[in-house]
Amino acid sequence: MKILIVGSTHTAAVAAKREEFIAACRQIGAALARAGMDIVIGSDSESAADRYVFEGVASVKGHHRVWVLRPEHGEMPFLGKAALLSNDIEIFPKRLKGRWSAGRVPQILAADAVLLIGGAGGTLTAGFVAPALERPVLAIASFGGAAAQLWPELEPYYRQLGELRNSVDRLREQWNPAYADLTANVLKELIKRGIFKTKPRMPLGIYMPSLVVLLFFWVYLFARPFPNPTYSLFGMLSIAGLLGTFLRNNLRLVFDPSARFSWNELFIEIGAGLILGFTLALLYLAGSLTIFGGTQAVTLSTNSVSGGFQRDAVVMTLLGMGGGLMIEQAAERVRGWFSKAFVSARN
Repeated sequence: MKILIVGSTHTAAVAAKREEFIAACRQIGAALARAGMDIVIGSDSESAADRYVFEGVASVKGHHRVWVLRPEHGEMPFLGKAALLSNDIEIFPKRLKGRWSAGRVPQILAADAVLLIGGAGGTLTAGFVAPALERPVLAIASFGGAAAQLWPELEPYYRQLGELRNSVDRLREQWNPAYADLTANVLKELIKRGIFKTKPRMPLGIYMPSLVVLLFFWVYLFARPFPNPTYSLFGMLSIAGLLGTFLRNNLRLVFDPSARFSWNELFIEIGAGLILGFTLALLYLAGSLTIFGGTQAVTLSTNSVSGGFQRDAVVMTLLGMGGGLMIEQAAERVRGWFSKAFVSARN
């Protein structure tokens, strides 16, 4: 795991706690090294958190890897300092195109998570960009600055951590050296749980076979219906409701970059789609009853010449898919029909 360190004492609130800030950065660096994590840094400035987290890593015995990603201007930091501090630190230097504002993006992409501590405008930018790039962000708000300012934006993600949320909340309190190991543990959990992943994530191993099976059974029932074709029609209606719900979820995940796949939401929508599709099918049959006094117009014959079954199968399928795909519109239509029926019954 690689952790990008972003932060500084560039604001008055953080500068007032400079000594405590430096000590915390060193403690965090040591904790990350003990946890077997690599760090991604870019500056050796005396006001940057990078420098002191690096020193914390160097204080721990063992082999450690440090990734130094920096814009093209200025000397590459830490190369000589690593040899003085420890022979077990392996540094991977890389130059980035553009200035710091542009370099933050490749820095974030090179890491598995971002750790914010203190900081000013650059830290604020990294805190907003990282979630958009699906990188977990942990803000240590104990020292104020941009990390504290970003906390309300990151809190909705932290709510998904369950009991671990209480541990994260400690990082808003006055700093305690014990919080360094807590920081490493929380970062591991954020990476493991993937709660910052906002792009569609769908279990294709289950989803795709289910989709293929549903399409196969619809074609099978269409080509070889049961002796009593009514069963085939309503079976195809159910399949169509499932397909319509799947299509609804697909379109939402494709066109809404913030959408997330949820089995619970899918099953709820499937239930609503099936009920609405069945209701629309009843309305279709009710139209035949109203006009013809029976369901004779709905030809349930499998005779390929008359094409009655194929016609009704297509109609039922469109109703089922409409119920699953357009739940809101279908519900409104059903609600309107029931309202009219209720008014007619009262009159």
